[in-house]
Amino acid sequence: MHPTDPGLLCGYDLDALREKITRPPFDAIFRTLVEQVRSTAERDRQTDVIPKGGWCHSQYFTPRVLEAGFVCAMTGDTDAAAHVARQIDKLARVYADPPASFVREIEGFSGKPTAYFSNAHTCLAARMCRDRLDDASYTKLCDLARHRLIDDHHKPVYFFTHFNAGHNAVTTHVISGAICALTFGHEEAHTDADSIIELGRDACEHHVHWAYDDQGAPHEGPMYSLVTLQWVFLYADLLRRHGREDLFKTLPRLEQIAQAYSELQLPGICGYVGFDDCRRLIEQIPMPWLLLTERAYGRPQDRALWADSLVEHFDGHRNIQPTWMGLMELLWWDGRMPDRHVRDFDHPTAYFGMGKAVAMLRTSWNDDAVCRTVLGQGRSHNVPDPTHADAGHFCIQAY
Repeated sequence: MHPTDPGLLCGYDLDALREKITRPPFDAIFRTLVEQVRSTAERDRQTDVIPKGGWCHSQYFTPRVLEAGFVCAMTGDTDAAAHVARQIDKLARVYADPPASFVREIEGFSGKPTAYFSNAHTCLAARMCRDRLDDASYTKLCDLARHRLIDDHHKPVYFFTHFNAGHNAVTTHVISGAICALTFGHEEAHTDADSIIELGRDACEHHVHWAYDDQGAPHEGPMYSLVTLQWVFLYADLLRRHGREDLFKTLPRLEQIAQAYSELQLPGICGYVGFDDCRRLIEQIPMPWLLLTERAYGRPQDRALWADSLVEHFDGHRNIQPTWMGLMELLWWDGRMPDRHVRDFDHPTAYFGMGKAVAMLRTSWNDDAVCRTVLGQGRSHNVPDPTHADAGHFCIQAY
C-alpha cells in the first residue's frame, strides 16, 4: 500500500512505522498486537458461529480485524490477511438479506440489524492488507461497501432525526459509515460517498456541541461519552490525514472536553464516577485521543491523564503494561512518558457542569482525598435517551 491510499495509515511513512515497531517501547506493544491477532485468529478458525455482542446498538463479531490488517501491513503476514478475509466472509453472510440474515447468522441475535463498528474496522483492515488479501475477498468487500456498508440503513440523513444529534449510537453509526465511504466510496464510485463523508464530519460537530454542556460535562455520562469520543477523535485524525478539514482547529470544544475529563478524574484512582447509564466506578479506560489533544493544543496535562489511565493500580513508578496499549497508542504515541500526574496541574478542587447539573467536590487532589459527586437534575434536558431520573443521586469516594 502507498501512504496516500485511503485508510488508517494514510499520511504515514510506512518504512518509518516499520522501524518504529522494532524499538522500545513500541516493540512490546507490537509484539502484544501480534500475539493477540494470532490467538484470536486461531479461536476464530475453530468455529463457524457468529456470536452476539457489541455496543451502541451495533453488533460486533470481527475480533482483532483492525489489528490483523495492521500486522499484515507491517510484516506481510499472510495468516493475518486470512483473518481479515474470514471477517469479510462474516459480513457478507450477515448482510446477505437483512434483517433476516442477522437473525439467521448471529447466534441469539436481538437488537438493531446493523454491525457498523465491524463494517468500519473491516474496511480499514482490508485497505491495510490489500497486497496480501486474495482478490475474491477484496472484491466481495468492495461489493458490500457499495451496496450495504457505506450506508447500511439506506437513509444517511437519519442522523439528523434519530434520537438527536448528540446521541452515542447515532454519532458512532454515522462516523462508521463515513469511514467506509472514506476508504471505499470513491473506488466504488458510490454516488453518496462525499455527502456521507461530510455527514461523518457533521456528526463530530453535533456530538461535541449537543452531548456536552458549556463546561464539557457529558450529558449521557462518562461511559457512553468515552466510547463515542474514541470514534470522534479517530475520524478527526482520519479527515486531516486525508487532506480534509482539521477538526482540531475548527471544533475548539474538543479541547474543552479534554479539560473536563482532566477535572472529572478521581483523585488517587484511575477512573471516573459513573452517572446516568453507568452507576459503577469506571476504571482504567484507555483514552489514546488525549495524545492527539496534547499535541493539537499544547496540553501536557492530557498526556499525564492518558498515562494515569493506563497504569497498574498501586504502581508508583507508572510502569505501563503493553497489554493496556492498543493500535491507536502505537500510532499516536511518540514514546515519551510525562514527568507529572494529572493531579499536578493545579486543577480546581470543585467542578461544576452547569448544563448537565453535575458537581464534583474534592478535599484535594491527593491520593487520600475525599470526593463527592452529586447530580442535580433528573432527566437530561438535552439527550432524551438515556432518560434516567437521577436527581439527587450522589457518590462518595474516600481515601
